[in-house]
Amino acid sequence: MDERGEHRKFSDLAKYVRKSPPWWAYILPILALLTVDYFLIGSLYVVIFGILGSYLLVIALDSLFFVITRFSFPFRRIIFLDFTSLLIWNLFFWVIYFLHVFQSYEIAIMISISSTALLRILIFFIYYSDNIIKSTIPALNYTFSSIVALTVIFRDYYVLVPFILSSIVYVIAGFIFIKSTTKGFAREYGESPTKLIKFFLNYQNESSENKIGERFFKRMYRSKRTVPVKVIDIRRSNGTRKVLLVFPYIHPGPFGTLGSSDLPARLQSRLNDLGSDLMVFHTTTTNSNNCSGESDIDSISNAVRRSLDHMEYVTTMSRFKKLSVGKIAIGILKFGDFGIGSIIPEKISFDDVSLKEGLKLIHSVEKSTLKNFAPIDAQNYFHERAPELHDCSTLSNAFIREFSKLPSKYPAKIGYGHVAPSMPDLASVGIQALVFDTGDKLNTIVLTDSNNITREAIKACEEKLKELVSSVEIYTTDNHYVNAGTLNINPLGIAGNLSEISDYVYAAVNKAIQNTEEVSVGMATEEAQVRMGDENAFQKLIGSVFASLKTAKYSIIITISSSVALSVLMFRFLVTFV
Repeated sequence: MDERGEHRKFSDLAKYVRKSPPWWAYILPILALLTVDYFLIGSLYVVIFGILGSYLLVIALDSLFFVITRFSFPFRRIIFLDFTSLLIWNLFFWVIYFLHVFQSYEIAIMISISSTALLRILIFFIYYSDNIIKSTIPALNYTFSSIVALTVIFRDYYVLVPFILSSIVYVIAGFIFIKSTTKGFAREYGESPTKLIKFFLNYQNESSENKIGERFFKRMYRSKRTVPVKVIDIRRSNGTRKVLLVFPYIHPGPFGTLGSSDLPARLQSRLNDLGSDLMVFHTTTTNSNNCSGESDIDSISNAVRRSLDHMEYVTTMSRFKKLSVGKIAIGILKFGDFGIGSIIPEKISFDDVSLKEGLKLIHSVEKSTLKNFAPIDAQNYFHERAPELHDCSTLSNAFIREFSKLPSKYPAKIGYGHVAPSMPDLASVGIQALVFDTGDKLNTIVLTDSNNITREAIKACEEKLKELVSSVEIYTTDNHYVNAGTLNINPLGIAGNLSEISDYVYAAVNKAIQNTEEVSVGMATEEAQVRMGDENAFQKLIGSVFASLKTAKYSIIITISSSVALSVLMFRFLVTFV
């Protein structure tokens, strides 16, 4: 696979799937199409009652069909599909008209409209792949509506035979195209690609119709693996728990509530009896380290419980220190003889850090410097299509050197704050903040329950907090829950609501400052057995998807050209004999 292909993500597919515009956005384009048609045909009657009439009728037929079949196909999507059909056949009509393929514009219109069946079968087969009749009927709805609208005007019933047959030719060509371009994927993963696309398009977090997605991801993430689960327990002076920091070395994806996505909330619900909030950090993992489902979350939560049985507590800490190692920024924080180290894409962009590299860092630091060490991926400073980081060789010596020099000499005084606003790019755990008081300085680490955060949002928060704390680090849980219903990453701040975000972050940090107190801090590691993907399993999936798209790119040319040629021949010869 080429270098570009090695870093492809589901978000790269976003250019193939876009949200449909509102209905009023089509008014001017439709008027433009009808105006051109009028100048070519010269009949306002045909344009209004034939062309516009058939377009409005197909919208009605499609809407009625989905009501009768009780299938979820939003009206906005219907409008978009039918406008695209109108646009395609108009472009085809103009080509035929100017090439003088047929002398009669009635036949030119009919042959052009029949071509819409190809586009429509490609769409509807995705939704009704288990029922050929259900996918064929709506694919021919434009043909049906045109039979009603146009033959009443033209009264040339002899063209109906080639018109219907031409439409059927396009439907058959569409079936062949779909089967030929998806057979490789189906053979590789044992699932129908069209059913999977239907699942992705109509996915809902709480839907009971997600079985195909669950089955697919369980098949994809099925390799048994033992991973570390590191836990930091922060307790008040009276022995009660203030907050629990959890570092599970699995990835919180793929999206929605599938696999190990929405990991913070799912762990919190299993561990509520521990009497405190959990801060679930994004560790050095990639999409290949997504897990198969509920049993894996249970395994992680059980590891967290076991870790509490052998905590070793200290009452000192260091200051938070941030530095650059080449082009990569790192942050370190030490408690007694253990600590955490963050890998930050502030200067050079990357999205996710290899689990293999993270485990190497743990081994080297724990072997030489610290009793316990948790490396994390800050997952911030969002950059579209950033590659994964697969080489941390330069960071190992840096972590060892800096932790060796960093004194843990300050009394552990820590505050914790939490707010949970309702925002589309923020999952249910919301925004959490830790404040570290070293006497003359207050440093804070903020954790947002989101899939990354934009550079602009970080800057807005830094500006908001500059009078409150000495420094602020904003990390994210990389929670793929907020990706549900979209192929895009949807990072916090992408919608431009920077003032609102910074206000909530300020509130969380301020709460943490208000309850800053002397604490004891313990850390322990347990192992959990989970099912996750093989190394590069996610890239293999993306590669298969793009391979199908590449095949489709070439085969669609053959499909369209052969279908058009056969359609033209049918109108040429059948009209003569009918």
